[in-house]
Amino acid sequence: MAKTPAFDLVEAAQEELAAFLATGGINERKLSKKLDFSGLDIDDFSRIKQVHFVLSKPAVEFVQELPRRIRKVKKESHRSSEISRGEIRGKIDWGATTKLRHSQSYGDTSLFVCEAPYFEYDIPENLVLKKLLSIIYRTVERDLKEVEYEWRTDRWDDELVTDIERTFERNVHVNRIRDPEDIRLRERDLDAARKSRNELYYESYKLLRQYRKLMANEFDKEEIGELLQQTLVEPKEVSTLFELFCVFKLVRALSEEYPGLRIQPMRKTSDAIARLESQDRVVNVYHDAGGDLEWYESIDDVKRPLPDYLQRYERVLDEYEEASQETLGKNVKRSLFSGRPDVVVEVYEKTSADDETLQRVILGEVKYTDKESTFSEGLKQLLKYLQYAKSDEEYLKETLSKLEGFLMVDSVAFDQPERDDLSVFDTDLLRETEELLS
Repeated sequence: MAKTPAFDLVEAAQEELAAFLATGGINERKLSKKLDFSGLDIDDFSRIKQVHFVLSKPAVEFVQELPRRIRKVKKESHRSSEISRGEIRGKIDWGATTKLRHSQSYGDTSLFVCEAPYFEYDIPENLVLKKLLSIIYRTVERDLKEVEYEWRTDRWDDELVTDIERTFERNVHVNRIRDPEDIRLRERDLDAARKSRNELYYESYKLLRQYRKLMANEFDKEEIGELLQQTLVEPKEVSTLFELFCVFKLVRALSEEYPGLRIQPMRKTSDAIARLESQDRVVNVYHDAGGDLEWYESIDDVKRPLPDYLQRYERVLDEYEEASQETLGKNVKRSLFSGRPDVVVEVYEKTSADDETLQRVILGEVKYTDKESTFSEGLKQLLKYLQYAKSDEEYLKETLSKLEGFLMVDSVAFDQPERDDLSVFDTDLLRETEELLS
């Protein structure tokens, strides 16, 4: 059996991710650590969205057309009255000049009131244009310019980078428009750009509107698909895409199993990637985080005397501890076992307004594989996690009635284990969320 192609996983995951982002029901801080562009080190989901926006085809095409369109920047002609002595600047306003001479210095024929022409660039359409250009320019300079990966150079070659720099930094018309940090766009500014017959302004409005929707997480499925393709379709990243696919499907299955359970907005400080809540339950879903559980066994906690094989292992740990301190200056843990599953689900029952009791735990191990050896390795890891999982220093195996393990793989032929607390799912089964928790 062949692995599911990356683009098929994108299609399967994009609808779920779009829904979570729209409701604020996914931890953006945790998500940004998964969705990153090769060559960048961004842990801010807003910046990832900005890079995605600047890489989008409409934004690239807008900048490609900029050298031609920027010549049509609109300006309004005005006249201002200026008082001068002994020189004439512009057209003399004789009425105002006569009035000034009579009111201030009667008989002083060196005083003049002149109408000086000037051009106003801070018109609504230009404010929209400058705001958009600043977003593109800032993202290119901060995140794209120095990156030499194909995902950048295929869309933004060096010539295009030069075009946006030249326009934003040195174009005489653009420089006369207000500084972008001082621009506060009003609806009438946006409306003026939207109604403009000048394609420079109309396209600026469309792109800025799209950018604002993106930053507000108002994605459609196609945009999510493109973002996932940009960040997770490279071979080394597809396993992360598969893990997210599994997490999304598991969250969907939980929301369908428990009546009234709804995805909740996430607090920035939370380690959970998603949180669901109803009147009587709270569900926390963790990806690459242990939640309130732990998996650690120290050799120092084992009752003495130790069996011979553990005495030998303890001597190894003693030597390792000493050598690590000598070579790296670091302390090390004296562990017999440590680790963490890929996915942790904690289901709490609300016992009062301020109290919750752990009712159910699901541990998930994810393997994007079509190999039996990797399947077997994942199965062994999962069984260890089930055996060693602790909450408040107590083994869940001994204290919790509903402790389950899910092994989630891509394309391996298997039979279901004959025990209630262990289940295996492949990509096809994961697509059918009603099968997950039944």
